[in-house]
Amino acid sequence: MTMELRVPQLILPRQNSEKILVLAERWNRFASAHSTWAEEAKRCVDFVEGRQWTAAQLAAFQRYGRPHLQFNKLAPLIRLVLGYASNNRTEGKHLPSNDALSSDEVAELLTNLEKEVEERCELEFVDGEVMMDGIIGGRGFHETTIDFTNNDLGEITTKAADPFATYLDPDGQNYDIEDNCAVIKSRYVSIDEIEANWGPQAGELVRPYINGQTPISPLHYHDENEITPIRTWGQREDYNTQYWDNFYGNMGDFTDPYRKNIRIIDTQYKITKMMPHFIDLQTGDKQTIPEHWDPERIKKVLYFASTKGEKVTVEWRPVRRVRRTVIAGDVILFDAWSPFPFYTITGYFPWFRRGYVQGMVKDLIDPQTEVNKRRNAEMEIVSKSANSGWQYHKDSLSPAEKERLKIEGAMPGYNQEWKGDQAPKRIDPGVAPTAMDKLEQKASDDLRTISGINESALGELDRVQSGRAIEARQKQAVISIQGYLSNFKRSKKLLYGKHLVGFQRFYTEPRIYKITGKDGKRVAFMINQQQFGMPNTASEILNDITVGRYITNISERPLSESFLSAQYEELLAIIERLQPSIPNIGLLLADQLIDVSTMPNKDEIKRRINQIQTLAGIVPGQGVILGPDGMPMPGSVSSSLTPPPAPIPPQPMMPTASGSAQPQPEQGQMA
Repeated sequence: MTMELRVPQLILPRQNSEKILVLAERWNRFASAHSTWAEEAKRCVDFVEGRQWTAAQLAAFQRYGRPHLQFNKLAPLIRLVLGYASNNRTEGKHLPSNDALSSDEVAELLTNLEKEVEERCELEFVDGEVMMDGIIGGRGFHETTIDFTNNDLGEITTKAADPFATYLDPDGQNYDIEDNCAVIKSRYVSIDEIEANWGPQAGELVRPYINGQTPISPLHYHDENEITPIRTWGQREDYNTQYWDNFYGNMGDFTDPYRKNIRIIDTQYKITKMMPHFIDLQTGDKQTIPEHWDPERIKKVLYFASTKGEKVTVEWRPVRRVRRTVIAGDVILFDAWSPFPFYTITGYFPWFRRGYVQGMVKDLIDPQTEVNKRRNAEMEIVSKSANSGWQYHKDSLSPAEKERLKIEGAMPGYNQEWKGDQAPKRIDPGVAPTAMDKLEQKASDDLRTISGINESALGELDRVQSGRAIEARQKQAVISIQGYLSNFKRSKKLLYGKHLVGFQRFYTEPRIYKITGKDGKRVAFMINQQQFGMPNTASEILNDITVGRYITNISERPLSESFLSAQYEELLAIIERLQPSIPNIGLLLADQLIDVSTMPNKDEIKRRINQIQTLAGIVPGQGVILGPDGMPMPGSVSSSLTPPPAPIPPQPMMPTASGSAQPQPEQGQMA
């Protein structure tokens, strides 16, 4: 018997011409406002990546034979900021709120889930991409979605989104873009990707755009004007409609199905909708009732609440829900309510003020341009001084000697003969003005002054000073970029908040995960574990993360080797100071010393130290020194932590014949 595999066909949503026109108008409005930011941001990216001369400037330089070198002094400043941010990572932690259903145990599980997402998504490197986008251009974005690649139930995943392909609401003015009316993502896909994600019917409707059989829709008005720096392996800068003119109709059905030449517009927008809610009349808490719940299920919940003495009712309240629509040309590929109650995009803006954003590079472009201009002008003056020209009488040289002087006059060892008494004389070359060198030096100083990064922070000795003074100047540079890091911390808190909502909304079944513990070992934990009780009794769910409300806390966790080295030196100094009073302090704290070191194979080293501690009579991990009788030695570091022996209770006294009192024997003991 063979089993037939039936793959459900993907069906396109109902085509709505009015919705297409509304989204097209919204796209054009968003794209027009986006181009204002993109033009400046592209220039900032080009300056950092070494494209500091425009095409028109390069053509003019080549036409007149002038030097056009560039001296990129922006790159080390950006690398310093990114390096410091990488060494001071942010760590998310979920904590119980004032809600009675939240608990510390579940909060710890949610924190472990956060660590699992960070490890699986390599969030450390994703943060680096987002930080780079924000520091250079002023906008960086995290994108949080549900990934079904390895788990058919779905897993929360986060990646970096292209800021030049992410369009924000031009009317928005809050840091949290959840207050915007919509967020649009534009990207290019292949016909194969369209058929795989939205079905063969979608591919048939979109294919005429590739074959040149359909006019360009209003959604492609901004193709030729899109502003973006290089963002593909093909080193393409501006996507434009050139391929619409040159490629369409030439190849027909032989078009490469994997070529990304179809623009899709992915719009997430919020719609206010009235929905029923469970409302706790005692606490005021409310919870939206899912749309797929029928009246009987709602009645069961109300009845169960009444049996528990809870006063719960059902009321209709307005809710802003997120709807998602994907369009290619004038074809709606997807149109449904988003599974998330939030936008999948989280923004990072290093400098933010009421919707105005700016990166670190914008204010440094003019000083960098000044450095390039002054240096190239100085090089041109010096290079031309080698052939400054000659002065000679009109009759002193023959025509052949005149031509020879023009060609070979600047060469070393040149010999010249002339007629008459007036010898040819070299024209004194012009000397580069010292003011030009000073202007270039001022421009270099302006780069460091405006950025707030001094030579000490860059690892250069800017003056003769002590080590403490250098450290103070380095800290001063860190303070100048603290605003960028504070806003990144704010963005990460918004991101972790979305992760928390995703955990409680989608992780409803039992799952087992593993994370890397503080000791470097893999630790397993389980959520939503179903515990079955006696027959005919309801089962209980342990570690239920879907119940209760929790808050997110952000902390910075330095991970650089310099930080570990500082801890190592500090702990080593403590051991040296305590050595006279506690002779065995080195053995007692040896495992802690290994933990803060940068040594490899820490577990093996600690295992051998434990063996030495055992031979020395020290209880490993407790720091208790045992004496010959097996009791803690006085003066042991941890002996003060061991409970003292219980005092002997006073025994009642028995009167004797002489009238003196004697201790009464215990039960079972002969008098």
